[in-house]
Formats: sequence, C-alpha cells, structure tokens
Amino acid sequence: MSIAERRIALTPLAQALLALHGSDGVVAIYPHLNADGDAYGSSQGLALALQGLGLKAICVYEEAVAEGFRFLPGQELVVNWHSLSHDERAALTARQSMAIQIDVSVDHRLAERRQAYRAAPNRKILDHHVNSVANNQDNFIYTDAAASSELVYILIEALEEQSGQTLMTSAIAVCLYTGIIMDTGNFCYANVRSTTLAVAAELLKFEIDLPGLTDRLFNRISWARYLVEGALRRHTRRSADGRITYLGVSRELMEAYHASDDDLEAIPGQLRDI
Repeated sequence: MSIAERRIALTPLAQALLALHGSDGVVAIYPHLNADGDAYGSSQGLALALQGLGLKAICVYEEAVAEGFRFLPGQELVVNWHSLSHDERAALTARQSMAIQIDVSVDHRLAERRQAYRAAPNRKILDHHVNSVANNQDNFIYTDAAASSELVYILIEALEEQSGQTLMTSAIAVCLYTGIIMDTGNFCYANVRSTTLAVAAELLKFEIDLPGLTDRLFNRISWARYLVEGALRRHTRRSADGRITYLGVSRELMEAYHASDDDLEAIPGQLRDI
C-alpha cells in the first residue's frame, strides 16, 4: 500500500479525532505493556500532534518510561498507571472521550489498564502487527508497515489535510523517527520497505540530530548492561546441531549486576546474529 493509499485509509480515524473538538474529554493512548521504542515514539508523537490540534491527549503507560527513552519529547503527557491511586484511575477512566490502542491489537496486552480502555465511549486500534483482529471503522491495522510510528506519521498527514493545520514539529519527528529505527534495527531488518524509507526521509526534513540519536539508541550502554550482557554470553547454550541458540535469565543474576529488564533489550538481537 502506498503512502497516499494509506493516508486515505486512515482518513476516517483522522475525522473521528477531529470530531472531538470542543469535547472536555481526553484522548487516552494505550501502547502495550513493556513498551519499546516504537510504542513510546508512536504514542508520544501522536499525543503531541493531538495537542497541536487543541485536543487533550495523554499516553497511559503500564509502567514508568524506560530510562533509555526518557529523552523523547512528550514526557509531560505521560501517565504511569501504577503511580495512580484508585481514585485517580477512576477519574482518568471517566474523562476519556476516546481511547486508542497503539502498537497493539489485543487488549490483554494492556494488562491492568485493560478495563480503563474498555470503558472508553470510543475505542480505536492503530497497529502494524500480524494478528487475527479484522480492520473496520475502529481498527486500523496495516501489517505491511514497519512500525506504528510510520502509521502515525501518515495519520498526522491525514489530520493536516482534514484540518488545514500544520501539525508536524521537530519534537514529533524525533519521536516517530526513534520508533521507526528501533523497530527496523536502524533500517537493517526485512520489514523495511520503500514507504518506510520515504517516511523516514520526510522526518529528516525536521531538526533531528541523526548522529546523536543513533549513538544514543544503538551505541551507548550502561555499566550494568555491559556487565550483564557479558555474563549472559557465558550462559548461552545451543541445541539441534547449532540451529537453536538460547539462554535463561535468573532474577539472582539480574540482582547481582543491579540490572533492569531494559538492560536485556539487545540480547534477542545478539542471539539472532549468531
């Protein structure tokens, strides 16, 4: 599907969002639990764009933002579900004018936020993952997209077209470019298509420090991550005549190196490279 075709396909979602003008409610954006770069980038990029339209938007995360992604713009729009009291959760749930699942199509991956999402009067899905959920007037799932951030860029184009406003900013571009390069392995994975590169090229027209961003996301690592990756390499095993490479991670090992789950992010890719 070309960018123009996808923009047409996303126009009903853009129109549904624009119809919320004048509402006192909030658009709540729900990515999957254990959010990754694309989940953060697409959520915060969309929230910033909606804010530019004059809508109230928040990103409702299951947990605190991972340290490696706290530089992304839009942190002021982030709500950590686990930091909210019972009354605050109820108030947030009641304020919703629309809830959008992003980078996820099945609501069990919303974990404890699931009931809040289900309580929204309008529910939408924007995703690129293969699943059994069918597209309709509420579900916008395009598995040929490399990242949900790619879809958000095209949705913003549709919002600009329908509203007559310019919404894209450097802050949004940083969010969406981050999402795309994280889900494509810096454009090295098989999910990269010409449309992916075309969207990335448009984003680079904004003020993105590409060398700095790439270095931050792919080269810099914490001391704990450096140590735990070395330890895990020593625990790696192979089976099926070398066709399967695997390892197990114990809580004791993580505690010994003062490592967090975020420090394991590169391990699957390293195993794949063997």
